[in-house]
Amino acid sequence: MTSISDLPPELLSRICEFISSQSTLAKLVRCSHQMRSVALPHLYRSIELSRTPWKDELCHLEIITALLVRQPELGKSVRHMGIHENTGSSLHTPGAQLSPEIEDVARELSQQVGLISVDPSPNGVDHDGEAGPSEADEQLFEIESEFGDEFLEVGSDADYSDWNTTNGSEDEDDDCNTETEIPTTVDAALRLARSSRSFREALILAILVRSLPRLASIDLELLDTSCLRFVHYFVRSPLGSSMLANVTTACFGSSRPEKHLELWRDLFTRPGLESLYLHRVLAMRNRETLRPATELQPLSLNITHLELRQCRISPFELRRILAAPKALKTFIYDIGEITSEAEPIFLISYRSVREALEQQKESLEHVWIDYPHDYEFDEWGAGNYTRPMGSLAPFTKLRRLRIASTYLFGFVADTDPDRLRDSLPEQLEMLHLTHGDEDEELTVGLRKLLEARQQGRFADLRELSVDVSVPWLVRHGHPPHADDSRLNKDVMMTLKSMAEGAGVRMSIFNNVSQSRTKDLLRRIQASRVGWTGPERKEARWGFDGEFEWPRRMSGCMQKPDYPELKIDQDGNIHGLKPDPV
Repeated sequence: MTSISDLPPELLSRICEFISSQSTLAKLVRCSHQMRSVALPHLYRSIELSRTPWKDELCHLEIITALLVRQPELGKSVRHMGIHENTGSSLHTPGAQLSPEIEDVARELSQQVGLISVDPSPNGVDHDGEAGPSEADEQLFEIESEFGDEFLEVGSDADYSDWNTTNGSEDEDDDCNTETEIPTTVDAALRLARSSRSFREALILAILVRSLPRLASIDLELLDTSCLRFVHYFVRSPLGSSMLANVTTACFGSSRPEKHLELWRDLFTRPGLESLYLHRVLAMRNRETLRPATELQPLSLNITHLELRQCRISPFELRRILAAPKALKTFIYDIGEITSEAEPIFLISYRSVREALEQQKESLEHVWIDYPHDYEFDEWGAGNYTRPMGSLAPFTKLRRLRIASTYLFGFVADTDPDRLRDSLPEQLEMLHLTHGDEDEELTVGLRKLLEARQQGRFADLRELSVDVSVPWLVRHGHPPHADDSRLNKDVMMTLKSMAEGAGVRMSIFNNVSQSRTKDLLRRIQASRVGWTGPERKEARWGFDGEFEWPRRMSGCMQKPDYPELKIDQDGNIHGLKPDPV
């Protein structure tokens, strides 16, 4: 009987294309020499490494990099790279000496970014004579590559100083808060790589990216951006730009629930990017503090999808960012809250978001502007910045809109139920209002919108949905803009009947807002040790949940399900547990 190993290499390679399991591919690599040569490139299609207090896969970073430097053809197989860390402490202590392959490339790379060249020591061996990862080690990792626990080496990190470029970080996971500047010579860079784990990993990461000429997707979930500081020099070099030319999708953000990362602006300088996903990112600069070197050129990028989850972007930064794409199609902005006293306080007005978006009003087709499930609405801060966002009518291509109703109605005393209808473009096909139970104008605003639909306006509107809580449904509306003679669920039944008569499918979803965890410290603790409240799931990315990244360590994508509710003719609410109400 013919063995699978006896099949033609072309057929074997085709079979491997349909195998997504790293474990299965690793087993195929072990089958035979022929299977190894065929399956190994498929095993390295995706490199995902993470560091947590319990598991350190980043200790494999140097071994993988040395292997790909020595086997450039294997590096061409890699399409995706993900680096995730939520602790600054490593379970693994690397050898003091870099491998010869790594040191040679490090010298070349350092010279390319402008460091002064100094003659290398003979044979790339350090004065203490220690050797780097051996070829046997790399081959072992290559064969057994499952990124499994059996390859972790537990050691002390006490002899390693952290390469830290922040100003006295007080975060509990930081090993040290001393500051080390970028070295000015090649030898100084190599010496620092031998003594500082953080700088060593930054250098290795730059070399790894250099070895992946066909990298199409990158995912960086980090504690802070200091390790990217050296990578920054490489990325901005002509060689670095060419090596990253094929990256079309990038995800970047903080792994900490209590801290935003400052935006790594070099992500926006990659002309090949098409989709950019940011989470828990802070961009606070204004025109006065902006450095000319970080200026974004208007209409210079091919980005069509921009997604900001629990981010805080200052109005000036948002205008600058949204001016850069040539024709943005999808924009998602989940406006986060301030999570630490160390973060700067700046106000994000509703109107400033709409004004920034107007730069893309002739191309945007899908817009989602929201705030997180647990966000505690800031009543004391109401003022000019919480006034209504303003009309989206000039957005001539906008077809689908998902938005927190407060951004349209405003969080102000001068309520106006006409604002919802007057804020929407005529060609809109789908409207989804989130956090609808926050606004007393909701029901009358929906009624006026449906009346306009009955009169011939909004001819393309086919889907209308709203998120509210069950406690809101079973109470009376608040005058003057809501019916205080009936329960809200009865009013919503009438609106749903109106919608059906106008050819619009109307849906009601339970946003379980009564189960919000408003206490920030409790949410942070829950993210660190595991959620113990009502069940939550990792939300998918994209306007329709069409994209999936690995689970975020900060917990920023964790939220409860919002089940659809049905209200029967007797006023009973179905879709609850227990059912009905």
